[in-house]
Amino acid sequence: MVFQPDRRAGIASSLIILLVILSIQALVLIDIFGQRLGPGQYLTAVLFLLTLPVLALWAYWFYQLCTLSYLLSRDALTIRCGWFERVVPLRLVERCVEGSEVAADAHLHGVSWPGFVRGHMHLRGLGRVRVYSTAPLGQQLIVVCNRAAEGDLADEELDLTVSISPRDQELFLKTLQARRDMGPLHNVEPGLVWRGVAAWPVWRDRLFWTLALSALVLGVALYGLLALRYRALPTRLPLHFGRDQLADRIGLKQELLIVPAIGSLVTLVNGVLAIVVHRHERLAALLLSSGSLGIVALSWVALVGLIY
Repeated sequence: MVFQPDRRAGIASSLIILLVILSIQALVLIDIFGQRLGPGQYLTAVLFLLTLPVLALWAYWFYQLCTLSYLLSRDALTIRCGWFERVVPLRLVERCVEGSEVAADAHLHGVSWPGFVRGHMHLRGLGRVRVYSTAPLGQQLIVVCNRAAEGDLADEELDLTVSISPRDQELFLKTLQARRDMGPLHNVEPGLVWRGVAAWPVWRDRLFWTLALSALVLGVALYGLLALRYRALPTRLPLHFGRDQLADRIGLKQELLIVPAIGSLVTLVNGVLAIVVHRHERLAALLLSSGSLGIVALSWVALVGLIY
């Protein structure tokens, strides 16, 4: 049986948060286009780029809110949230405690806005509790599990005690008791199961992300180098040199933007391709990321040679 939380307040709050984020991004973009190319415009553009991860995080949390549900079977309580499922075997459940019965000053570590609470907190007598709720602590239902069973679990699976907020808590408690009275059909193990794209191994490949992020940071820094020198450069300057080291092409200094743009384009295309192919061939993904880093490094050499 699947129990749903009340998402109405969370969705309304999420839309307000989205409006605030988009407003900030719009203001920053207006400021970027209103400035001349230089250090000031570069720093403003970097500020805009820093808002993109915030928007991505909000989108992920909103997806978690929209997909949050509690599946109760004879074997386990399965909490579905975003791209993962947390499995809590009913044989390990000791009791249920209403949130109003615990300390109201418990500090949440995670994300919280009106209508969505996701993270963990420490409660006296209960230890660390994972929270998957759309209601404040006083309206949550804490499913307390036997902590003695946690000894052989991995770190991300240690917290079997969870706090949830099914819309009909009375029906949930009756169903939970009925399932426990019937007994389990299978010996289900506790754990955290990733689904969909979150299960791809690329997200846990540190070498891949070291290469990819290095190419990204160097590419962004290359724009900063050009912005720092741009106003001091002449309007027209040599853009290419022949074998005899003599300039064979003169152009406008605006054309220098092509150099870092090439590195950015290669980094973007190779990054997307690498994430897709990583599931089937890790070496190919690493070669694509290394290629991006190499192209950006060559862009640095080319741009330094043109502006100094």
